Amino acid sequence: MTREKIRYFKDFDEDLVKTSDQNYQISPEFKWIRKDNTFKFWSNIISNLAKVFAWGYSKIYLKQSFVNLDILKAYRDQGFFLYANHTQPVGDPFLPMLVGNARKYYAICVQANLGVPIVGPLMPYGGALPIPSDLHQLPKLVEAVKYHINQGDYIAIYPEAHVWPYYTKIRPFSEAAFHFPVITDAPSFVMTNTYQKAKYSKRPKMITYLDGPFFPDKSLPKKQRQRALMDQIHQVMEKCSLLSDVEYVKYIRKDG
Repeated sequence: MTREKIRYFKDFDEDLVKTSDQNYQISPEFKWIRKDNTFKFWSNIISNLAKVFAWGYSKIYLKQSFVNLDILKAYRDQGFFLYANHTQPVGDPFLPMLVGNARKYYAICVQANLGVPIVGPLMPYGGALPIPSDLHQLPKLVEAVKYHINQGDYIAIYPEAHVWPYYTKIRPFSEAAFHFPVITDAPSFVMTNTYQKAKYSKRPKMITYLDGPFFPDKSLPKKQRQRALMDQIHQVMEKCSLLSDVEYVKYIRKDG
């Protein structure tokens, strides 16, 4: 095990991968819903180019493949949420694009992602929906989520919040990440990325398992509905994560 493949952490919510502008803030005039023709034109171009990159990066570099992808076929004409574990700094924004064919894809992300040089400003054209730090802007994000779900789009969410490269276990989730399926009553699917031994490379191949759909339990009050859905999806993801059979990056918890 080389030094580069050992990472130390204190808490599971620790941000181990920093962007070049970690404190980037979106402007007060940021628009989560864009219907103007100029935006749509560039969005189509950038989204299609991103899908080409997603296929090449995922299939060639990550050696990625899907298991049980057919479960999404029955939901091609309606919006849904896609929950995934966060283990690839480059691959995670692109991998969900491959599950929807020609459908429009969006992703809820932290603001810092939009501060990445060159790529960051293009991310809204590719479907990025940043989480605002200003609570007064939060209703605009909620409105955008409802709009895109009603349009039949799908939205990816990483409930672990921070990316830990090649981590093979499942970290605690943010309960806030499960607010959206409750208010939209839309189905949720689980996308668990696992790492398994590759024949001709020390770097493992990525096998991605799809599970679902999962729906909020309407017999429960809203807050409990949110918690129950979070627990259900966490359990499913934990079970799939056990299929990883290699630890490419070793994570060690520091005391104190």
